[in-house]
Amino acid sequence: MISADPPATRQSRRDMVRVALGRGALLLAGLALAAWLVGAAGYRAVWHVLEPAGRWLPVVVLCEVLLILLDVAAIRVLLGEAARAVAFRTWLRSTTLAYTSMVFLPAGRATGEIVRAATLAPDVGAARASGACTRLQACALAGGTVISAVGALVVALHWGVRSILVLGLIANGLGCGLMAATLFALVRSQRFATWLRRKMRWFVDKHAPSIHLPPPARAEVAGVLLSSFGRVIQVLQYGVILHAVGGVASFTLALTAQGIHLVGAAIGDAIPNQMGATEGVYRAFASQLGFATEPARALSIALLARVAQIGIAVACLLVGTLVGRQPTIEARP
Repeated sequence: MISADPPATRQSRRDMVRVALGRGALLLAGLALAAWLVGAAGYRAVWHVLEPAGRWLPVVVLCEVLLILLDVAAIRVLLGEAARAVAFRTWLRSTTLAYTSMVFLPAGRATGEIVRAATLAPDVGAARASGACTRLQACALAGGTVISAVGALVVALHWGVRSILVLGLIANGLGCGLMAATLFALVRSQRFATWLRRKMRWFVDKHAPSIHLPPPARAEVAGVLLSSFGRVIQVLQYGVILHAVGGVASFTLALTAQGIHLVGAAIGDAIPNQMGATEGVYRAFASQLGFATEPARALSIALLARVAQIGIAVACLLVGTLVGRQPTIEARP
């Protein structure tokens, strides 16, 4: 006689179905919002912007690839000596699947680092992989804090301190800074980790499912510097996109475009690839990019960046799948 599933298992399955349905509903809502915004701006108008902008797509893709490689450099630093134990195919698989998860799944960075940790675990151990990826996420958040502060200052000088975008960047910087500090404390203090796991289980499960004693602080400093440099590359990337859609590629406007992206990404964190959220904020702040009467150009910034990210993510998914999982010869703790 086959026994029925225990109530806890059935409840877990129901919860998973509800989460999947909720995420699907958010994605559909984001797609609908993006389609409505593009339709309101005019499909032909948007296409007339994107068609000539396409010749700049290789540069946008190159900038995105540099961001991926900086993450790889940072995780190698954070793993310390253990990085030598990671095979090339594991680096390739962990990098490609992490990026794919960041693009296609909700809570992109957090989800991507969990996938990266799971892929690195057979080579360096689950605790060490999870700890390093948790610190990488903290470094990325710290880099977000730095660029949000710089962006808020530049936008305030250009548009005034009462600008809604300035307030959004300040809120994003504070949120990123608080989470970065929490994660760094989480990996360094066993007492704090135990308290946080008891009080805020959802936060630990999402950002740091396992803890490992951290490497020297200089590794974390290097990780923050690499992540901050990545944000500088992203400013360059958005300057290129701004020029591609017909805007003025000045430092101020490039930083403003990136700041709008940061605010949109924070608002749409629960939606895969922040679908609809980034289009919405670019439409809302079109005038600060010089596109007050040309919303199609503002929307095209989000769309061109999305085309680059999705294209790379599809390539990463194919590579990660083809590489496959390397057989584990010896289990590591």
